[in-house]
Amino acid sequence: MAGKLVHFELPASDASRAKGFWSGVFGWEFGDSAMPDMEYSMVRTGEDQGGAVMSSEGPFGIVVYFDTESARRSRGRPACAGREARGVTTLVVNHHKRPRAGGRGLRGK
Repeated sequence: MAGKLVHFELPASDASRAKGFWSGVFGWEFGDSAMPDMEYSMVRTGEDQGGAVMSSEGPFGIVVYFDTESARRSRGRPACAGREARGVTTLVVNHHKRPRAGGRGLRGK
């Protein structure tokens, strides 16, 4: 479904502490880190929805991934609606189709 949140990332300087915080707030159970070179622990928050706590030195802020039928068309929609997202990183992905070689979704600031 277009516009549905499908994944999020919670960057933190202390990933273990962040996992404890979010587990305490929502009761989430994080898996072990899925990345060999960094702390990236995933959690399932719905049937087809989830997120991760990741180690980061900043900048900090939640990174959100939304479903869309067409990443190319969705990218321009905020401007078409007369809105501008300032200070927010918006990521749009299409998980219904395989990305083209080298494609990782679209990122705008």
